Amino acid sequence: MSQNRWFNAPGRNAAVLLSLSVFIFLVAVMVTASPYPDDQDGVNFLFGIERYDIAFHRPHFPGYPVYIAIGKLLALLASSPEWALITLSALSGAGCGILLFLMARKQAGDVGALALSLLLLANPFFFEFSHKIYSEVTGLFFLLAAFTVLDKSGSSNFNRFLFAGVLIALAMGVRLSWWPYVVCYLFYSFFSGAFFISLAGLAVGTAIWFVPQALYVGPGELIKTGIAFTSGHFETWGGAMGASNSANSRMISFATRFYEILWLPEWNPAFLKIPWVLVSVFGLAFFAVKKVAISKSAWLFVVASMFYFLWVFFGQNLEKTRHFIPFIPALLLCLIPLAKAYPKVILASAFALSLTIPYTYWNRVYAAAPVVRLNTWLNDVAEPEAVLYCGQTERFFDRYRAGIIVRNVESASVLQKSINEEFNKPALPLVCDDIPNLKTTKAPIITFETRSGDPVDKPLRVYNLN
Repeated sequence: MSQNRWFNAPGRNAAVLLSLSVFIFLVAVMVTASPYPDDQDGVNFLFGIERYDIAFHRPHFPGYPVYIAIGKLLALLASSPEWALITLSALSGAGCGILLFLMARKQAGDVGALALSLLLLANPFFFEFSHKIYSEVTGLFFLLAAFTVLDKSGSSNFNRFLFAGVLIALAMGVRLSWWPYVVCYLFYSFFSGAFFISLAGLAVGTAIWFVPQALYVGPGELIKTGIAFTSGHFETWGGAMGASNSANSRMISFATRFYEILWLPEWNPAFLKIPWVLVSVFGLAFFAVKKVAISKSAWLFVVASMFYFLWVFFGQNLEKTRHFIPFIPALLLCLIPLAKAYPKVILASAFALSLTIPYTYWNRVYAAAPVVRLNTWLNDVAEPEAVLYCGQTERFFDRYRAGIIVRNVESASVLQKSINEEFNKPALPLVCDDIPNLKTTKAPIITFETRSGDPVDKPLRVYNLN
């Protein structure tokens, strides 16, 4: 088969290549997955599958009902809840690649849409979150599905807006913090003469998860929890502007996360990521200058992402890179005109970008997350009366027991109080540096470094207080 045939007539060929790419993606994410959660949110998801309690998910109202429900179903087939949620992320990531292809196909052509889909699957951050125990990639799948349905030609307004509303409502049952997309969708439906149809779709989709949630938790308790969680998100736990755990410099934190998720951090070799950086920058300029049309649903997703951009800056925890994931497909949709004009260039940059993934894993010194290695080390601590005092890391040990006692300490100001409250004075008091505001002049007795290229890991240092 000639090269020209692949690039000039390629409906079926693009589908074959997309299927092959998705298969390779699924194999790669499953083979490289770690069967452990990365932080307390992941632990709470696992507990939610086994014995759901909305309190586990503070301050994230309504407690991820759609994500947990799908995880419960997959857990019936998987060997463990961990692998159920890893599989869910992997399947969702693959589905996102297919949906982006469908969204871009009409304007970018088969090869251009394939190239954009490969750029999504090859993005190192998207790849990482596609095999982690987090809800973002699953939420993105429902979101992209809604916008894909909205763009389906040949369907009536009633069907498009109704089913898009249902899917967006399901996305809110996974990630309610993506509400700016709902607002923009409603504005669009209003000016399209389908506002009440959209409301009906949203009502049906919301009822699918809200009614069972209310019956399980109790209507009064659900409302009470919603008020408490919302208040806590902005005041205490959520990392929003003004919250006690907000980033010290939101502008710097936001710019850093935004740059990392789109143009990759310094651990990626320049010769592999420069093609992607050049293509994306040139593509944005091409998009602005050429004024080439993209579909209304693609435009809507990009505009909604701009509003989400503001919400992330003011209302989200900027230390969480995963909050920035929707910006990846938003950027790629802006590259549709370039993909249509120069599909081979986009394909080449996607291939170069994909090589950053094996490069990262080849150069990793550690296969397990810092907290997993900490757990292994604690099981080897010989002193039976040792106690470890740590911050949110403690949640990991609620599921994966350590060989010693582990206590949660909310801040350094109450550390000494926690030690004094022990029935027996610890023979070996250990402290982890994830306790907020902890300051010490001592050298750590051991440090658990991050895995190269992991967007979630933070180093953990353990100190001996004696």
